[in-house]
Amino acid sequence: MVDNKNQRLQGLGDFNHKAASHHYTRFVKGLRLFLPLMAIGILAIVIVWPQLTRIEQEPLTKQDLTALEQAETRNILKNPIFNTQDAKGRPITITATEANQNRAGDTRVLLIGPTAKIRDNNDVLTIQAEEGFFDPTANIIQLKNNVILTTPMGTIEGQEVILDNRAQKTIFHGRTKAVINQ
Repeated sequence: MVDNKNQRLQGLGDFNHKAASHHYTRFVKGLRLFLPLMAIGILAIVIVWPQLTRIEQEPLTKQDLTALEQAETRNILKNPIFNTQDAKGRPITITATEANQNRAGDTRVLLIGPTAKIRDNNDVLTIQAEEGFFDPTANIIQLKNNVILTTPMGTIEGQEVILDNRAQKTIFHGRTKAVINQ
């Protein structure tokens, strides 16, 4: 009878032992995956942390601040070309060495070294200056400092010229000199 009882209980003990060892095996397998990943994560943090603190601690230089202000406030174009036309549909091409435009809603474009070419039939009128403005919404070109207007009939030199393409007006301001070809 004792043998019969041991035989019966022996199967029970094996079942519980197998179930416990199965959970323990899964737990160990999980730790074998989790612990190396955790170690790699800690090593990565230890390696990267000094670089992150250095980024936060280095102050911006004056050059960095100036670049940020320019990036936030204006667009700068090198060798831009603007195409428009006057009220009669004549094409006007404006080129410059540089163009600056504020982003704060100002539609005017500051031009450095502008040249405007107006084509009328076979004739080309050329206007050059040291600086100026072009307002594409108002279709106005304002050129300043050593303005030279060249036409087939002659040249006009002045301090400032405003070309209002909608009103079809060209107005010179300041001292102006006209030379007519004969």
